[in-house]
Amino acid sequence: MGEQMTANRPNTPVDKMTDDLQQFFRKMAEEEAEAGESADGGTAGESTNNDADMLANVADPAPAAGPILGQEGHEGGEAHRSGGSGHSGGSSRSHSRGSRSGDRKKKRRRLAVLLVVLALVLALVVFPVIAIWWYVHMIDENIAMRNAEAEAALSGPEPNSDGAFYALLMGSDRRSNKESGRSDSIMLVRVDPKRAQADIISIPRDMMVNISGGVSKINAAYSYDGAAGAIRAVSKFAGVPITHYMEVDFSQMVALVDELGGITVNVPESFSGGNGGGSLKAGTQTLNGEQTLVFTRERYKVQGGDFSRAQAQRIVLTAIINKILDQPVTKWPNLVRRFSKGLSTDMSVTDFLSIGQKFYGKSVTLNTAGCPSYAFEQNGVSYVGVEYEEWQDMMRRTDAGLGPKSTIDIPEPQASNKKLGAASNAESPKDYKELVNKSLNSNSVIGNE
Repeated sequence: MGEQMTANRPNTPVDKMTDDLQQFFRKMAEEEAEAGESADGGTAGESTNNDADMLANVADPAPAAGPILGQEGHEGGEAHRSGGSGHSGGSSRSHSRGSRSGDRKKKRRRLAVLLVVLALVLALVVFPVIAIWWYVHMIDENIAMRNAEAEAALSGPEPNSDGAFYALLMGSDRRSNKESGRSDSIMLVRVDPKRAQADIISIPRDMMVNISGGVSKINAAYSYDGAAGAIRAVSKFAGVPITHYMEVDFSQMVALVDELGGITVNVPESFSGGNGGGSLKAGTQTLNGEQTLVFTRERYKVQGGDFSRAQAQRIVLTAIINKILDQPVTKWPNLVRRFSKGLSTDMSVTDFLSIGQKFYGKSVTLNTAGCPSYAFEQNGVSYVGVEYEEWQDMMRRTDAGLGPKSTIDIPEPQASNKKLGAASNAESPKDYKELVNKSLNSNSVIGNE
């Protein structure tokens, strides 16, 4: 089986390099044999021919049960010793000092050649494998959650899901400790490799929910029970199992965007002197890393406040995904390395590359939306409430693979699924339809995504 696979392998640049090396070693072996025959006569030439065969076999080894270099080296040595033992004792002693000196030079030369071959084999085969293993291991160490409780809170895709799964993306901004342990951004992402589709839905961080028997904001679930608490709170709110978890530090996004050469986005509205003094003009433009961070942070100088900031984050995430998918596969490892510096997840590098491979080269559909919601105040505290019916409708459409904003009739079994979008842990006022007309809501943003 192995021989057949080797024979049928495609001609790659590595194969071309191997072929060139084999030809080089064959030529070297032939020259060594010719040199030996002309210098030392039949006996010396016989020994050198054996060594020439050894070099050629190392360059282009035949299938063998044991290690190729060790096996061929052993056989070559035995042949050399056999040649020497064929001489009588007197004949052996009759060699001149010059002959012995020449033999030692040849042996040193052959040894040097073998060392070069070994070095090349290590350089071409062993070292790349070790380097790749080390590289992947290093990134996996960077992104590893090391959180058994969080991983226990994750669930596999439901039956008949066609491989689609939900991931929870939590974004944080570590420039201050004002809300230590709370997330600035919460996104529910449905990944559907079969359809080459991903749906990204923002959930307001201030959503009023019941956590551990008390009313709080949904982003407080993280401070109460860490990543596991956030997974359970969002899963209950959306009515879906969450298979993967990712926590991203937005401040680390600067390097990734710069590595991509910037991203092109449509900024919905102009703002000036916002968070950190940042400013941007409305319209389609290419943003560098720092400009991207300004865009994703702003909530004070834009019409929709936190709703607009969530929209900006969805716009940026979509642009980054599209830009990554446009890159050659050879650049993905370095992009993953950049991304990993600000990432904590249950997924490994190979998981990311495997998912990316399923989407690569396809016409990818990215749908984005915000959870239908509105802002209100209770006892002097600002909250966000969910629009129950609209949220249920959005999650049913999303789970059916239609996209969160689709207007197509919802098929079964999603149409009759009572869990999807039920927001069973929500504590928003039930009279939201009256309140939503008086308050800022998720539709209070400029532009379409």
